[in-house]
Amino acid sequence: MEKSLNQRYMDFNRAWVRILVGLSFALGLTSAAEGKYFPPIVIPYSEIAACDGYINEIPYPYYGGPTIFNPYKPSPSLDNLVACIVAHMPGKNTNGFVVPDAATLGDWQNVVNQMLGNQCDIPLPASLSGYSNFTFLDAGKQYCVLMETDTYDTGNNGYKVKKGWGTVIVNGSAKLELSIQVPHPIYEQGTEAEGIGVFKGVQARSFIMAGTHRDANPAIKSICEPWATHGTNPTLFDTEADAGHNNLYMPFQSAVQALLDFYQAPNSNFVAIQFHGHAASAICPGGVNVHMTYGVNQAPTAGDSLLILQSKLMAAHPAPPWVVTVPMEPNVPVCTLNGTDNVQGRLLNNVLPADVCTTSATSPSGRFIHIEQLQPNRKASDWIASIEETWPLGIPFSVAVVGYPQSKLAHPNAQFPDVMYIGSAVTFRIAVINNGPSQATGVMLTDTLPPGLEFASSPDTDCIHSGATVSCRIGDLASGATARRTIVASAVRPGALANSVCASAADPRSIISGNCDSWTTVVELPAQFSTMFLDLESLLERGQLRAGPGNALLATLQAAAQQLERGGLGAAVYELTAFIDQVDALQRNRELDGEWAAALVDQAEGAIAQIRGDRRGPHSDSGHARGD
Repeated sequence: MEKSLNQRYMDFNRAWVRILVGLSFALGLTSAAEGKYFPPIVIPYSEIAACDGYINEIPYPYYGGPTIFNPYKPSPSLDNLVACIVAHMPGKNTNGFVVPDAATLGDWQNVVNQMLGNQCDIPLPASLSGYSNFTFLDAGKQYCVLMETDTYDTGNNGYKVKKGWGTVIVNGSAKLELSIQVPHPIYEQGTEAEGIGVFKGVQARSFIMAGTHRDANPAIKSICEPWATHGTNPTLFDTEADAGHNNLYMPFQSAVQALLDFYQAPNSNFVAIQFHGHAASAICPGGVNVHMTYGVNQAPTAGDSLLILQSKLMAAHPAPPWVVTVPMEPNVPVCTLNGTDNVQGRLLNNVLPADVCTTSATSPSGRFIHIEQLQPNRKASDWIASIEETWPLGIPFSVAVVGYPQSKLAHPNAQFPDVMYIGSAVTFRIAVINNGPSQATGVMLTDTLPPGLEFASSPDTDCIHSGATVSCRIGDLASGATARRTIVASAVRPGALANSVCASAADPRSIISGNCDSWTTVVELPAQFSTMFLDLESLLERGQLRAGPGNALLATLQAAAQQLERGGLGAAVYELTAFIDQVDALQRNRELDGEWAAALVDQAEGAIAQIRGDRRGPHSDSGHARGD
């Protein structure tokens, strides 16, 4: 097969790179032994593995690591990055979508969950080899990117990625809890640039894009919907690479499932906006510029976000006027592209994950919006202002939480350290201030206790707990007003435990990020443990306790500490009781001095009392003298 002009150009440049590398070694400019490379090699942008050139100056893989300074690299913007990703996607009829197994999908979902939780530069599992997770800077703003960077040379079609699982981008400092989604790149032309532009413009939380043309694997129908077709051709069936209509073995669907994992209380309000494209046809006439649904064939009700977005778009585009329709609207052209078989829409509309292939949603949740558009209407700049006006930033709250260990409350003027011990309590005092210009209605305060802290009580009757989540229904809060709540938790395991508290309002359009605060409490083993360990080590060093029984005591004490680290309070008390029995036996057999035995027993009993939550604190002194 004859090579394209671009391919011959790339081969020519490869040859020059090899010549330059050879000359650099021959002239002593490059020392492989010393790891020094002078001067840097310059190669054209098209040579760099998929889009790495947007990230930074990368090591060139063929020659052992010299830095490549690429003069052809466009400016490092998300827009250019996504354009490059799309350019490296497998196209139609390429069989370029590699079906991942269930374990790989679980790994993908876990990584996306971590990204949503503001983790980035994550070491990826082996199942995601060929993918990279990194921090990307666009105009000084940080984003977290998960994308495929491993490519192969297809010949005339240039370099393409090897798996085609897609791209996820997260904005850790988002202003709106929106997920902008592009399930059909290449096929629905322009939705890729539109999607990333809207994501940046409205400062949304996440951007999810499929990794191939929807017809990349033409011979294999969608396992989920083998009967479904798309376009105007009744024989053009949805295939296994179709992200919008195949939930089995589809990373796009796993990323959306990660959204559901993330947007539990206190981050309950979010909306996924999915951009599609249509051409004029019998099922959606050319007079319809935009058709929007919740993924169900139902008319929206008054006040719904869908109707607000519709009115904002039409007001923003009066000439020529945009015709924007919603289901069952009278006196407008009827478009039937309602997205009812979209598997992400079904999932976000509360259909069980196992049923999204076969079951349509019966009612909208408000978390999914399916948008069909003609080609001229797929410009991000035409959408940003209307989206921002539809989902205002909502009620800005100030939330402050401070944790007071038990010792601090008992002795407020004492100089005890800001640590607490297993078995003791910490009191969280929380303040919520309405900084908005008007009254907030249905205000809810949500405290998500971390593993290691368990709910004990609250003097506020509107605070109830379910598992690790404590919810306080504050109700209406006037502008400038402050609401205060108190939550008491018990420490059940050691560590630095971060307690996160968030406030939200009832307005379903209030999807503002933030409104949260956290307080980290340091929990340690009961103070008596360190005293007992030191005493035993001292007795062994001085020869006042034989190695055999001394090491047995240390082992029992260590077992009690390990149980506490696992949160096993009852098991720890059992081990400490056994420790007391061992000490008593050694004293009876005259193998341990009476004063030392009494001191060890006293400390162990104090630790038991501490674990059980008795009032005897870690700062009490046993009063026993320690003999030299």
